Amino acid sequence: MRALSLSGAAAVLLVPAAISLSGPTVAQPVPCAGRDEMLGRLSDEYAESVVARGLTNNGTLLEVTATADGRTWTIVLTAPEGSACLVAAGEAWQAVEPRPRGESM
Repeated sequence: MRALSLSGAAAVLLVPAAISLSGPTVAQPVPCAGRDEMLGRLSDEYAESVVARGLTNNGTLLEVTATADGRTWTIVLTAPEGSACLVAAGEAWQAVEPRPRGESM
């Protein structure tokens, strides 16, 4: 786990409870800020930069940031009005090349 300070408050990043196999967990507040501030802090504090992005069906921007060596990564969702929230973070990011249709993993 790692903590990211936003607007003077400490916010702990947690893996979503849906992945937990040990039983129910208590929901934690999701850290949010302006997109530029959020990406700036990830860059300054963790040396992460955007490595992938895409638009969701509802117009939200999904971005994955990671360190150059893949040591850490973060997923950020940004609403159309510019509010960005961290939704997941972890370690050992691996970039995967797209495979042609029908090719097995």
